[in-house]
Amino acid sequence: MKSRGKENFTELFLNNLKPDTTRYEIGDTKVTALFIRVNKKTKTFFARKRIKNNIRYFILGDYPQMTLKEARKKAIDFISDMEEHEEQRKTEQANARLLSVKEFINEVYIPRHAQKMMSERAKRYIESSYRKYVDKRIGFKRLDNVTREDVEIIQSETLAVSKQTSNHVLVMLKTVFNKAVEWRYLTYNPCLGIKKFPTPARSRFLRPEELSLLFKELTSEPHTILKDFVLLSIYTGQRRSNVLAMSWDHIDLTNRIWHIPKTKNGLALDVPLIDEAVDLLQRIKSETNSEWVFPSDSKTGHYEEPKKAWATLLKKLNIKDLRIHDLRRTMGSYEAMADVNLPLISRTLGHKSFQSTQIYARMNVESVRDAMTKAVNLMNSRANKAQETA
Repeated sequence: MKSRGKENFTELFLNNLKPDTTRYEIGDTKVTALFIRVNKKTKTFFARKRIKNNIRYFILGDYPQMTLKEARKKAIDFISDMEEHEEQRKTEQANARLLSVKEFINEVYIPRHAQKMMSERAKRYIESSYRKYVDKRIGFKRLDNVTREDVEIIQSETLAVSKQTSNHVLVMLKTVFNKAVEWRYLTYNPCLGIKKFPTPARSRFLRPEELSLLFKELTSEPHTILKDFVLLSIYTGQRRSNVLAMSWDHIDLTNRIWHIPKTKNGLALDVPLIDEAVDLLQRIKSETNSEWVFPSDSKTGHYEEPKKAWATLLKKLNIKDLRIHDLRRTMGSYEAMADVNLPLISRTLGHKSFQSTQIYARMNVESVRDAMTKAVNLMNSRANKAQETA
């Protein structure tokens, strides 16, 4: 049977179709699953849809006994039925052989979600956490056999490491099982209702004497990627992953703006560059031809993990208990101490939730003291006036 491509079906077009020496078919451009087959004596509507390697047909009726409007509606219903049937078939297939937790994570979750949606560092953390804390406990279990009690045991075991580790593993498991539910491997997430352990918000930042030591070290010694990275982290207040992945395409030195296409919270952010950051970037740009501000031989092409170099630097300066993320917190902390309001600090750091900025409220003590003093002065003033008029 010959195909004559696709046309926009109208009553006039269908009426003018004439038989040929051999039967032929034409598809509708408006409803792509709708076709009409022209024989010597009849014109027959039918629907056709490809499901993977299989093609499904359904005879709808002869024209003009069946109108074009009726044919289009039946073709749409046919598509809907086929798609629903295919989803049901996939679900039945999955249920016929439910994967173990290990199989689901390695064969489904990692390739389908983690590799596409997460940074390489985040993906490695998922894989490492699974091997350390999850595999021995539930890796061998079928997905639908994992219970809330299993998750609570893992939570209790990881608590021996730290509350933060326990909470991170719980969040990972919730995400994994949520995807299993979303993809119809499961109907229920066994992590539901299990709460994270409360942990105090970390408030560590570089104190003035530490800043003095650090700035002296970073500005007096020969330039290295680590030193430039640390300075830019302080000058911009942005997350490690974003600073490490800075590219020249996203930096506008003329207008002094760094555009981050996607931050941790999923939003884009334009970061104003202060003079010190612009001077540093101009010096780095003059020394490299790479597309990255911090190039390396890694898979990504940019500097990825400064953990060892960072530890060496802190040891040299005798600075204790300082994480790379504390560089970001240093910007927010000194903004708060400089009497910058919390919404503006939130904007500086690119926080999606204002709640994330509340930690800096405790550092803004002088502005709070000023506000309290003004309030009490007003109370006294009003009280004195009331007494005078009494």
